[in-house]
Amino acid sequence: ELYLAVQERASCPCIVGFATTFEFFAYPDRSRLRLSQLLVLPPHQKQGIGGALLEAVHVTAQERNAIDVVIEDPAPGLKRLRDRRDLAALAALPWAAQAARQVVEKLAGSPTESSAPTSAKAAESPPPPSSAAEAATEAGSADAAGNADADAKQSPAAGGSAGGGG
Repeated sequence: ELYLAVQERASCPCIVGFATTFEFFAYPDRSRLRLSQLLVLPPHQKQGIGGALLEAVHVTAQERNAIDVVIEDPAPGLKRLRDRRDLAALAALPWAAQAARQVVEKLAGSPTESSAPTSAKAAESPPPPSSAAEAATEAGSADAAGNADADAKQSPAAGGSAGGGG
C-alpha cells in the first residue's frame, strides 16, 4: 500500500514524501501492518510530514483491527519519531498516566494529591495489562526490533530504506 504526502503548489501538486506498507497474517485471525519505507524529501523534513505519514499508517492499522504496526529496519530519525508517537499514545491511557505519576512521586519522595486513597473514579479505570505484550498492543506500539516473524521479513534488495523523518 502506498501513502503519499502531497504539497499543493501554484503550478501543480508535488509529492514531498511517501510511505509503503503491507499487511501480513497474525495468528489466529488478525493481521499486522508493516511499514517498509517512509521517506520525506530533505527540503520538506522537520515539518511534521513524516509524523503525519506514520499516523496515517497507524489509523489504517486501527481501522483494519490490526494487532500493531511494525517498522522494517528503521533509521535513527524514524526510531525517534516512532518512540515519540508511542509515548504520546501510552500517556493517553489513564492507567499508564497514573502509574507514571506514582513512579515520579516515589522518585521525588513527596506524595501528591493523586497518591491519596483510591477514589471512585480511579476504581472505574481498567487494570493495567498483565504483560508487556498486552501493554504494547493497547498502546498501539510500533516495535520493529525483532517482533516480526522472520519468514515475513522482506529481503534487503526489495525492502528499501525505512529512513526519513520529519
